Amino acid sequence: FSVLAARYQIAFATTKKRPVAHADTLGPRLAELCAAHGVEFLGSVDANSEEMVARAKMTDLLVICGYDGILKSPVLDAPKHGVLNTHLGMLPLNRGCCPTLWAQLHGMPQG
Repeated sequence: FSVLAARYQIAFATTKKRPVAHADTLGPRLAELCAAHGVEFLGSVDANSEEMVARAKMTDLLVICGYDGILKSPVLDAPKHGVLNTHLGMLPLNRGCCPTLWAQLHGMPQG
């Protein structure tokens, strides 16, 4: 986080769209990290909402890490330089929860 904040202005951060048991500490930990670095933390959001599309239009790059929803064209087209989406699995082969586990079980490539 510090490396990014030293070189770039981080406009805001969010967490998963829906709370999930395996990531129940993610929100509070991310909120604490954001507070320590002066970054607005929005909590759980619908990335496709009009508010988030409007926020994305004011950014240069949107970085998505582990979001649990399908991003639609309006939010994908909004940032000046596009969207960087990270995922643990090779999409669309290993989408969804625990993609690394399913890839290993089925002998498929991992992300």
